Amino acid sequence: MTSTPLDTGMESEKRPGRYQVMIADNFDRDASPIQDQYFDDFEGAVQRSKEILDASLLHLYQEQMTADELTHRYKIFGDLPMIFGTEINQFSPYKYVDARAHEIIRLKESIRACSQSN
Repeated sequence: MTSTPLDTGMESEKRPGRYQVMIADNFDRDASPIQDQYFDDFEGAVQRSKEILDASLLHLYQEQMTADELTHRYKIFGDLPMIFGTEINQFSPYKYVDARAHEIIRLKESIRACSQSN
C-alpha cells in the first residue's frame, strides 16, 4: 500500500469522500499541507481547487501587474491545492494559473479602462 497524506488507517469506504483537497504553501515548502475538503467526485475536487487558485491569484494581484508577473508571484507565494484520491489526477494547478492569470489581467485592464472613460 502506497502511503499518501490521505492514508489514515481507515478503509476507503469509511472516508468522507473519494477525493481530498489539501492545500500546500508555495512560500513554505517545508510546511505540511492542510486539509481542506473531501469530495465524492473528481470534478468537485477540481472545482474546489480552482476556487482556491482564483482566490490566491486575486489576493496576489497588484495594479499594473502583467500576467507573467502574477504567475511568478503565485509560484512564490500562492496556495497550492493538491487532489488525492482514487483517480489519476489530471488537473494541473500551474497550467490553470498560467491561463487564469491572463484572464484576470484582461478583466482588470477592462475594468480600469471603463472606469477611466467615465
